[in-house]
Amino acid sequence: MKTLSLKLDDSVFEETEKVVSELNLARNRYINEALSLYNQFNKR
Repeated sequence: MKTLSLKLDDSVFEETEKVVSELNLARNRYINEALSLYNQFNKR
């Protein structure tokens, strides 16, 4: 697994924190799944 450092807009971070809390997911897992879906979307 690779390590990545990124900067998020405050609003994106706050929204992400709310979602991962509600879904009871680790932030890392949520971001990995989101990027995977975004990659699939852009391959089309």
